Amino acid sequence: MTLPYYDAAAVAAASPWPKLLESLAIAFAAPHVAPDRHIHRIAVPGAEDATALLMPAWIEGEHYGVKLANIFPSNGRLGLPAVTSVYALFSARTGLLEALMDGAAITVRRTAASSVLAAKRLARPDSATLLMIGAG
Repeated sequence: MTLPYYDAAAVAAASPWPKLLESLAIAFAAPHVAPDRHIHRIAVPGAEDATALLMPAWIEGEHYGVKLANIFPSNGRLGLPAVTSVYALFSARTGLLEALMDGAAITVRRTAASSVLAAKRLARPDSATLLMIGAG
């Protein structure tokens, strides 16, 4: 079985902004389960400790996903990114893996889309511009 992998370009192509905003608004309102993330310290000999984050969520009987993120603060000295991640999507009926996706691309797009949705609900009706500044 060849499993689909969606790199950053494929994630962006599959989630154009208008459709992403519409889908995310529906998803936020739909019944789902999103337990607390698991946070684990990983000792890295000769470097700062790393952190592993496991972030599961699912819609019963549909899909189950987990974002696996690694934070390795000392990676900058090696010319590597400090944060890497992947998203694994499974069937919530069989547990079979359905796809893997670039976790960073999903995070960037979801964070921006969530901010737009929040602004749409909280901003004055006559607002015309949204400025987003991120450092995370």
